[in-house]
Formats: sequence, C-alpha cells, structure tokens
Amino acid sequence: NKFTPFHNNCSGKHAGMLSIAKQLRVSPRDYVKKNHPVQQAIIKQLQRLTNKFFYFSIDGCSAPTPFMSLMDIAKLYKRLGSTKFPELSIAYNAMHKYPYYIGGKNRFDTDFGIALKGRGVCKAGGEAIRGMVINTKKHGLTGIALKVLDGNQRVIETATMAILNYLNILK
Repeated sequence: NKFTPFHNNCSGKHAGMLSIAKQLRVSPRDYVKKNHPVQQAIIKQLQRLTNKFFYFSIDGCSAPTPFMSLMDIAKLYKRLGSTKFPELSIAYNAMHKYPYYIGGKNRFDTDFGIALKGRGVCKAGGEAIRGMVINTKKHGLTGIALKVLDGNQRVIETATMAILNYLNILK
C-alpha cells in the first residue's frame, strides 16, 4: 500500500475544516489561518461551548490550537456526552456508531468505545492528551482528561486504565 496525505493522523481534522469551508461557502484557501472564516467559526463555537476566551498557538499540523487546561478538556468531553448541544450529540453518536473512524483497527480509542457499548467514548490527541466521557452508575456523566507529561504516547493506554480503575467507574 502506498501512503498518501489521507493517511496522516491529522487528515480528519483538516477534512472537517474543509467541510466547514464548504458549508460556509467560503474559499478554502488559507483555511488554517486564524483569521479565516473556518477558524473563526471554530473559535466562536469553542467559546460558545465553554464561555471562555482562549489563547492560541499553531499546532504540529499548521492549525490554530487553543491552550486548554485538563479541566477545560474534561468539561468539554462531559458536554460531548450530554444531550444539551445537538451538534455534540451528533458527534457522540457518530463516535459510538462508527468507532473504527476514531482510531482505526486495534487501537485503544476504538476498542474503548466498542467495549462501553454507547456509555462512553474517548480520543487521544497530540502530545499524549486524551479526553473521555463515560456515563457511570456511581457518578452519572463523567468527563476525564489526562496528559502524559513528556508528550509520548507510549504509556497513555496504561495511564488511562490506571485512572479508570482508580476511580472504579467502568462497571
């Protein structure tokens, strides 16, 4: 198999941004620039969901990325699992229904969603950050975020399971 840019781990994010450009009926040229209508729509939505102002930097795949605390990420994942925002419900249901598209074959995020059978989803990202939401019997809807300090993905699955076992919320 020949790998193409479509195999890049950021290709889904960029495809989503290009979809926003199409929906907004704006040129996709320079869509990763912070002042482009695509990025402004993303920033506006993020502010709507959090009621916060964020500082931005450019991530490893050229897109503006907000600085968010782990608490901010956990709260956003909790909102992802709630039914308060219809657009997030659509995303959550898609993640549950099509878990393979989250991480691919034999990947933690995919297997996590399958194992929880609709009770939760998770997604790891750059620099070894993972957000997750789980509907628990003990605490109800719970958002969790974790960060491996050195940014390496090598222990993120183990760290995730350690946190979930410590909190005893997988049952």
